[in-house]
Amino acid sequence: MTKIKKFITALAFFLIVIGIKTEYPLAVPTTGADFIVTPNHDLTPNSDSNRKNNLWINVKSVDQPLVFNIDNKSSDAREFLITANTAYTGIDGQIHYDLAVPRLDRTLVYNFRYFVQNNDQRVKVPAKTKKSFRLNLKIPDTESYHGQVLGAITVIELTKQDQTNNKGKTNIVNHFSIGFPVALNFGGSEIPVNSAETPFKIGTIQPGFGLRGGLAILTELRNTKPAQILDFNLDGKITAKGKNKVLFRSKQNLLAMAPNSIYNYQLYWTTKDGFKAGHYHLSLAIKVPGNPAKTYHLGKDFTVTPSQAEKFNRKIGIKPNYLWLYIIIAIIVLLLLLLLTFLISRHQRNKSLREK
Repeated sequence: MTKIKKFITALAFFLIVIGIKTEYPLAVPTTGADFIVTPNHDLTPNSDSNRKNNLWINVKSVDQPLVFNIDNKSSDAREFLITANTAYTGIDGQIHYDLAVPRLDRTLVYNFRYFVQNNDQRVKVPAKTKKSFRLNLKIPDTESYHGQVLGAITVIELTKQDQTNNKGKTNIVNHFSIGFPVALNFGGSEIPVNSAETPFKIGTIQPGFGLRGGLAILTELRNTKPAQILDFNLDGKITAKGKNKVLFRSKQNLLAMAPNSIYNYQLYWTTKDGFKAGHYHLSLAIKVPGNPAKTYHLGKDFTVTPSQAEKFNRKIGIKPNYLWLYIIIAIIVLLLLLLLTFLISRHQRNKSLREK
C-alpha cells in the first residue's frame, strides 16, 4: 500500500507540475512519502489563511518570515533539506517551481530565491512528530515596488544514499520532495491575475531544433512585467519579409507565464526541403482572458543565413540543392562560349577584309 500511495502521489505531482492549473496556478500536493508539509499561518504574518495549498502574502515589511510545519508520519526519524526556488516558465508554456535553473527576464527586479537568508537548511524531525521550520526573507524595498514575486519552498526528504561533496553541498541521489508555492504581492493589495499592461516583448529569434526534434524557429517570448499571465492563447505566423503569404503557422492555447520570465516559443518549419536561407517576419497574436479580454500583436524580422540553413539541414539528412547553382554556371559558360565565338568570327571577318 505504501508503494501504491507513493506512486499515486508522485504521479499527481508530475501532472500538476506540467500544467494543470487552478485559479492561481500555485497548488501542488502537500502530502508525500510519510510526511506532510503545511504553512503555519499563525506565525507567518500577512498571509491569506484561506489558501490551503499555497502561501499568498501581501508584503508589508522588509523582514518577512515564512513558517511551515513538517509532520513526520513515519516510525523513523527523518532529515529534510529546505530550499527556495524562483518560479519560471517552462518550455511547455506553463509555470514551474522545481529545482531547475530558471531562465528569467532581465527586467526581473526581485528573485525569490535571493530573498531567503537561511536557504538550504536541514531539519531533523523525530518519528511521529510535527516540527516547524522558519525561513527568513530579507526584502530590500516594500514601498516603491509594485508587483508580484513567485517562488516555492521545496522540502526534500534525504535518504541514507544522499552524500555531501567537498564543498558541503548535498548531492541528492534518491529523494521525495514537496514543492509549496509562495506568492509575494507588493503594493498594498493583491495583484490581480493578468493585470500586466503590454507585458510581452520578442527577444532573440533563431533557427534550430524544436522539442520534438524537427526544424523550428526558436523565439524568446518575454514577460517583462511583475505579474503572472494565465490561460492565454498564442497564434504565431511566419511570412517572407514584406510578403503576406503565411508560410508556417502554429496555435497554442491555455499557456501561462511566471512574472518576468521567458518562454522559449517554438514554431516548427514544416517542409521536407528544410530551412531556406532568406529574410522572414514573425507575427504573434496573443489573447489574454479578462474583463475585457486583451489581444496583443507583436512582430519582428529575422534572417536565416545560408550557413545556418546548411548546418541544420545537414543534421537531419537534407543535402543542399545545388540545381540552381549548376543552371547559373551552365548559363555563364554558354554566354562565354557565345562571346568567344562572336569574337573569333569578328576577328576572322576583319582579317578577310584586310587581305582584300
